Amino acid sequence: MENNCQNCGFTQVCMNGLEGPYSQILINSRPVFSGLAGVYGLELIPANMIERVEVVRGGGSALYGSNAIAGTINLITKDPVSNSFSASGSYAVTGVGMKGKNAEDHNLNFNGSFVSDDYKTGMSIFGFTRVRDAFDANGDDYSEIAKIDNATLGTRFFNALAIVEN
Repeated sequence: MENNCQNCGFTQVCMNGLEGPYSQILINSRPVFSGLAGVYGLELIPANMIERVEVVRGGGSALYGSNAIAGTINLITKDPVSNSFSASGSYAVTGVGMKGKNAEDHNLNFNGSFVSDDYKTGMSIFGFTRVRDAFDANGDDYSEIAKIDNATLGTRFFNALAIVEN
């Protein structure tokens, strides 16, 4: 991840020396964003819904889509395996002891999964909210870190046609 503009919050994934639009972002092997997802929107994906991240670099990644010249990032979400719920929160302060005004950063995450008794049908829900103040380190009325105020809510349903036992 690279932060290219502190005032507007422009971040991007750079792979193999190429900018964000040349990377393909997938969720569960499906391209859910346009080519600009490598530039905008990555901070909207809650980390508590991700089981693993697969990265394919280079020209071979073009098999995943026309935007994948530099590489592909595939976010694999967690499969619900039991009825559970978790929530977490965090609070951080940027700029303590510096000339500018301190910037507060509030995060709240939740993740839940609900599975039928026969484990064939289930649903997972996730949510994420983040509120971060802009931070002006030297008091010149230009922020070094942009303000963020976003919320994400999502669900995933599944229905297994058959359960394979080993």
